[in-house]
Amino acid sequence: MIKKYPTEEDSIKDFLNMVANSEKYQGVRDTITAFNNGEASKADIIKAIANTGYAENKNWSSNVTGILNRRIDGKNREELKSVYNNLFVDKE
Repeated sequence: MIKKYPTEEDSIKDFLNMVANSEKYQGVRDTITAFNNGEASKADIIKAIANTGYAENKNWSSNVTGILNRRIDGKNREELKSVYNNLFVDKE
């Protein structure tokens, strides 16, 4: 079943709610805990999400990992840090 949302924000909020509360996502929560303890990678979290059946596309995990490697941890890393700092870091 595919859900439709009025906004992208609603979609993200629903996904985060599922990860936080659904038994189906316990493996994702465990992997996030392992990541926070330095025992797993971002790619491991992506794989854990894929293992829930989150996406119909069988290549979803490798596609998202590719984006992570090329853009988030790759060429756009400094730009994303700047955006993060401008949005979330207090300027005292």
